[in-house]
Amino acid sequence: MKNFSRWFARPVLPLCLSAIAALGPAEPAGAAAPPAKVQGRVFVDTNGNGMLDGGESGLAGVQVTDGIQIVTTDAQGKYEVTVADDPVLPLRATRTVSVSWPDNYWPSSRWWRRLADLPADGRLDFALRPDEQKLPISILHGTDPHNSMTGEFQRLCRDEVSRMGRGLKLAFITGDLGYAGEANVDADFTRVREYTEKFPVPMFHTIGNHDIVGGHSPEWNSTEIHGNGAFTKHLGPIRWSFTYAGVHFVALEWAGRNGLLLEHGALETTSLQWLEADLALLKKPARIYFFMHNGFDKTGRLFPLLARHKVEMFLAGHSHRNSDDVINGVPYLTTMNFSGQYKILNITEKNYQVIHRCLGCKNPGRRHRASNASYPNTGTCRVALPNLEPRREAHASLAGRDVDKAELPVGDVKSQRLEADIRIEPGSAKSWGLRIGPDSQGRSIELIATTNSLRCGDLTTDPAREPGEKNDHWHLALDEGGLSVWLNEHARFDVPYTASSPVAVTLLARDGSAKFTQVDVWELKPGESFRKYKEQKKYK
Repeated sequence: MKNFSRWFARPVLPLCLSAIAALGPAEPAGAAAPPAKVQGRVFVDTNGNGMLDGGESGLAGVQVTDGIQIVTTDAQGKYEVTVADDPVLPLRATRTVSVSWPDNYWPSSRWWRRLADLPADGRLDFALRPDEQKLPISILHGTDPHNSMTGEFQRLCRDEVSRMGRGLKLAFITGDLGYAGEANVDADFTRVREYTEKFPVPMFHTIGNHDIVGGHSPEWNSTEIHGNGAFTKHLGPIRWSFTYAGVHFVALEWAGRNGLLLEHGALETTSLQWLEADLALLKKPARIYFFMHNGFDKTGRLFPLLARHKVEMFLAGHSHRNSDDVINGVPYLTTMNFSGQYKILNITEKNYQVIHRCLGCKNPGRRHRASNASYPNTGTCRVALPNLEPRREAHASLAGRDVDKAELPVGDVKSQRLEADIRIEPGSAKSWGLRIGPDSQGRSIELIATTNSLRCGDLTTDPAREPGEKNDHWHLALDEGGLSVWLNEHARFDVPYTASSPVAVTLLARDGSAKFTQVDVWELKPGESFRKYKEQKKYK
């Protein structure tokens, strides 16, 4: 993912929201008419300089789109698209043409262009350099930064991602980058673009309701910067897709026309048809990660479409809450606003792992508590941070016992559903943590902490220890949905895990000793889901 050319400084993607009047205004007076037809080549950029040089050949079978139609390059890598009308981009100058690059390639020139920026003949070539890609990979999901792209949390996030090294490959921000208005949108989106270009890994955006200029008035389609136009001017297309390491990433806007207004969740038929066409081109079975500002859809057509194509994950925002639901069989995750929190998804060959990250919230019990998202209203989610009361009922005899330099079992919990609240004083140990398992397939999960990092498998993050903190607070939750682990109410791992009975929980201490200061384990009532159990507050 390195050696981006000067023409492709970290891809910036569209924010998702759209709605536009049936017939848009005329093109701006005095402006050159944008081309009605775009044509060119997608070629293999062997030397990665972003230009078509002698001996470099075209690449067949690559999709190019104007956001309404999708065309495929021929044997010489050539394509041609007559730009279609877009109901949420009525000014042709604001529409875009982009490439959906395939597995094991990466753009070495800009992967999208606005029609207003093309030459009169509509010539547009796309350079793709060979790029070796394989799983596992990690991606970042953030959302709703609201003009904070230059704030302290974003600087901390950028520095933290830099420390993660090669494992993290891509970042996705699902909208509400600012509060777009006529007077400030150019400056705000310029800051977003600059932050994106400096981010340690390629960052992509979808469009949110606060990224639309004049979205709550009939003015939304009046000039090039109104409606979705400012977004396509600065940040990219409002619909996009590409494939990396065998995983297909795709995004859509989140607004459609309602009379003279753009309305949240009123998805256009043309947008959904584009999404259907994009996913239908994938070789099945396909792993698909979908991004949109929020999952609320008044048409009722989005989730059935995603379910038909077996979308593996839908990542969204808007609600400023952490939520975890499954809708029409599609896992649906929202994240709190990107001014302190984000998620890491570790995508393996067969599954995925979710890690909730915090960059310093001072009230984690309140700020991190998950609840149902504003849209859709699906009830309490599984990942709510429990309001645990101090107890010492289960395994109380272990509290305060020293752990030798190897390890000490907490004990077997004779249930496939449990909650555990464990506090560890590191003592002289240089690293410490927990082992859960083995599960019914013989697999164990180890989480190892030091004074400034937490490791699970191949991924390392900052556990956000407070200065002078003497204890680590671990919370475990195991149910039919898998294993969730919180450390100090900041770093959270969601691990695909099939429980066996009994479940072994083991404290680990390496290069020194550590001790329990508190051990509480609750066995959930057999036969009841974790969600129902929590709703009835039986854990108190």
